[in-house]
Amino acid sequence: MRRIILTVLSLLVSVVAESQTADTIINKYLKAVGTKERWIQLKSTVNKYETKRANRIPDINQSTLNYNSGLFFKVAKREGSVNLVRYVSVQENHPQDTSTSTFTGTDYWLQFRNEEPVRQMFDLSEVARNSILGHPDRFLNADNFEYIGVREIDGVPCDIVRIKTGNMETDYYFDTRTNYLVLYHGKDKSMRTQLKDYRDVNGLKIPFTEEMSNEFGLINLNQLVDIKIDLTIDNEYFYKLIGDGLILK
Repeated sequence: MRRIILTVLSLLVSVVAESQTADTIINKYLKAVGTKERWIQLKSTVNKYETKRANRIPDINQSTLNYNSGLFFKVAKREGSVNLVRYVSVQENHPQDTSTSTFTGTDYWLQFRNEEPVRQMFDLSEVARNSILGHPDRFLNADNFEYIGVREIDGVPCDIVRIKTGNMETDYYFDTRTNYLVLYHGKDKSMRTQLKDYRDVNGLKIPFTEEMSNEFGLINLNQLVDIKIDLTIDNEYFYKLIGDGLILK
């Protein structure tokens, strides 16, 4: 009986230590990128990216990716407990494919140039929590943290923390030297996102390069070229879809 009790106590101590380790890593990250309080105070962002995107997913007989270049905008505004988010994609080689997607806090819409917007079917509670102003929002709204261990990414040791938010589980890799988030992927690892080139923007540390890849290679390369924070953005911008969204030019 004593051995069983000791075993149970040992497991409990291990679980508590693991939880504390995950919390410690997240807190170090939040401090490194501007503090949790500063991110909570952030009211809006307008990001402009130069983007390189695969316009063709290879089939089983062809592994070559073709790319388009263009611009990609993300406008986000904190409204109560949710973030209103609008994405605008403008491809230079195929401007007719310009698209706008918008999350209004209650509905998620997708609109292509000269077409009527279409409501998308999503779990709105999860969309609300994962439509973000900045990466830290993912951790501020998470349900559960779990420390996984240490792994090298491009020769850099990283602490891995698994985050559960609703039905989603994602592994996040934090550079043990800088405490920055450098990589994340879902449990199935089908898509990986690397974050690079952190810079200071009004006291917040923002990654200016985002690389998304899968088994075929690079899918999206987003290079942040302009960012504005805490602008006043009318809610009508999110609730009324306006053509192809080029009012951001």
